[in-house]
Amino acid sequence: MEGKHLTLTDEKCAKEVLAGEAKIADPKILDISYNNFKQQSPLKIKPTRADAVNVPAQFPSGEAKGIDDYLDLGILDKLKKSGFVANLQRKYDRK
Repeated sequence: MEGKHLTLTDEKCAKEVLAGEAKIADPKILDISYNNFKQQSPLKIKPTRADAVNVPAQFPSGEAKGIDDYLDLGILDKLKKSGFVANLQRKYDRK
């Protein structure tokens, strides 16, 4: 969660890591890769119920299960309640 905040709020740092880890030397490809990540990675990490039902639908098992058999948002709720999420927002304030 913190890595996501940092990546979305510090483009220079994120691009340095991306270039090094993915061995991207071409600045145009680096820009495309970073922008693609930003578009597909909203800062909000908690999925909506509609988002969540899409995941198991991609892997049909033949056994009918409800989304609650796959999705447990308890840890995210606890992190928010503890103040961790608010602290990240303050630490990586998006300008």
